[in-house]
Amino acid sequence: MIGGSMNATFTLPPSSGRNRNLPLTAGLLACLALYTIDAVCLAFVPNEGRTLAANIAVPFDLMVCVPAAFYLLVIKPRKLSPVAAIPVIYAGFVVSMLVMQPGSFSLLTVLLPMMLAVEAVILVREIARFLRVFRAARKESTRPIVWFEKPFFELSRNETASRLCALECSIWYYVLASWRSKADVPNGARPFSCHKESGYLALSGVIMALLPIEALVTHLLVAKYCEPAAIALTVLTAYTLVWFIGNTRAVVLNPLLVDDTSVTVR
Repeated sequence: MIGGSMNATFTLPPSSGRNRNLPLTAGLLACLALYTIDAVCLAFVPNEGRTLAANIAVPFDLMVCVPAAFYLLVIKPRKLSPVAAIPVIYAGFVVSMLVMQPGSFSLLTVLLPMMLAVEAVILVREIARFLRVFRAARKESTRPIVWFEKPFFELSRNETASRLCALECSIWYYVLASWRSKADVPNGARPFSCHKESGYLALSGVIMALLPIEALVTHLLVAKYCEPAAIALTVLTAYTLVWFIGNTRAVVLNPLLVDDTSVTVR
């Protein structure tokens, strides 16, 4: 029902096939090679050179060279968002922290503020880019899932990832921002409220009423043996409740459409 109530279609650029994976493979191999070289150097470098290697060479390699290689070999050829480089930079920072020799100057003191500045610039730029595509999509379509799917595809260039992210955002839109919206019925079409005729709203209401009770009972029982597991189950139940609310709103606002020649199921 979730997929059926919020599906949307628009043309996305086709994947370029096997050749599209070559830059990704090359980029990952280059990053792995740099990590391997640094690990070997740290293992065999003489003691008098260990501080220089750990505090200067390793941070430079992992926080500058590796992200640069990842950007040039993976992000740029695939036209991905530069946001994808941020986890690579953080990974280099964490590894550099682990191997750093205390008591001596470390290049991390210079690279850390630079890393934060670069991250801020990337995020500001990409958020503005996302909002620009989002506004354009909202003018073109009345379907919330399309509003989110287009900007996510612009950033990820991955149809599956963009659809999953759009579905998640659409659910939260229906939960938080759709309560004053009216049913989406194009001109010339007649709505058929299947949620009323099929008893879907009543069924969803019963399930949503029982979920908090089930969550409380399960939490109390599981907490006797493993409190973290009990908390995780409670959070999962709350998340499921959010999805039921969002999906119910989506079904109400996207009725079946009937015209003189066809029936559109959404």
